[in-house]
Amino acid sequence: MTEHWLVVSTTDEVGDRGKVFTYPDGPFEESGILVRVGGTIVAWKNLCRHLAVRLDRDLPGSVMDREGRHLVCGQHGAVFRAVDGLCIEGPCSGSHLKRLQVRVDDGRILLDLSALGGLHAATLPAGTA
Repeated sequence: MTEHWLVVSTTDEVGDRGKVFTYPDGPFEESGILVRVGGTIVAWKNLCRHLAVRLDRDLPGSVMDREGRHLVCGQHGAVFRAVDGLCIEGPCSGSHLKRLQVRVDDGRILLDLSALGGLHAATLPAGTA
């Protein structure tokens, strides 16, 4: 499978509390979350595993707890570990957030559009490599 990468942010834009970003998935615009785990950037789909609402639905852009170690669903209070996406508290305890494949290249964070799944359109948006 051919990889297609889209720049979604820069490493400087991902603070201690993470960063919400959007990306195309077929005809839809989806939302993701970038977080720092140690020295690594990790990306998660911005979608609670309980009732499939954005984690930041009630407070856009805000998904991390005060310590910056957990992602918290503003709607349901579910708590997910930033390191592996495991829900450790709340109505979907034991489930995992969907991980998005990203890489860092010269300070830019790139999302692998080819790894998104079934809704990815055959025609990729301008700016993908």
